Amino acid sequence: ITPYIHRYRGNIKRENIFQSYGVKSKFSITIFFTFLWDSAPKLITGLTLFFYFSFYTVFIIIFNLRSLSSVIITSPTSLGLLPIIYLNQIFSFKNKPIVISWLHEIIFNDRSIMTYKNSDLLAVSNSKIKEDLIEKLGIDASKIIVVLNPVSSSLIENIISREDARKQLKIDNNIKLIAYTGKLYIDQKEVIDIISAAERLPDYKFLFTGGKPHVVKF
Repeated sequence: ITPYIHRYRGNIKRENIFQSYGVKSKFSITIFFTFLWDSAPKLITGLTLFFYFSFYTVFIIIFNLRSLSSVIITSPTSLGLLPIIYLNQIFSFKNKPIVISWLHEIIFNDRSIMTYKNSDLLAVSNSKIKEDLIEKLGIDASKIIVVLNPVSSSLIENIISREDARKQLKIDNNIKLIAYTGKLYIDQKEVIDIISAAERLPDYKFLFTGGKPHVVKF
């Protein structure tokens, strides 16, 4: 279940979602309509998404009242999990749904920390996140699993050689290259750290992939 955020360009068409991510085992996806643009104010976006996630959480519970313990609700954002956490606390379901918080990074604000501590399981993308959850937030290690960042086979079936890749990018084979491939957004701490490192390593060429035009400009 995912919200549709309007963009001037860049939205993946519904029929291409599985192909874009290399998913072979198809499953049902519900995309709910919103009036949100990617430049909408955070407060409006947050309230709108919380309303939608609350509606769908109640909908899921009503239609699974007899088998709540077999329901798994997972989300990479605290907004997606807060409704079920609040409902669990209010009604104290005897056989409550399983809540999984899916983390690519730790967000140290009260809302996110409360979500982590009230989740049944935390699925994290690397072992460093697991260490920080244990050391800085006191999360029980038994509640954390490291799932890494798997790459679908379709993305590596037609891989080209290092030399051909550099040729296409017009990068000399003798240049020492450090590449970052991942998400890019404004004020992203890890990218700022990499740029700071690049300033200290003038003999290396740093390459960042992806990113929307306004983010790349920033």
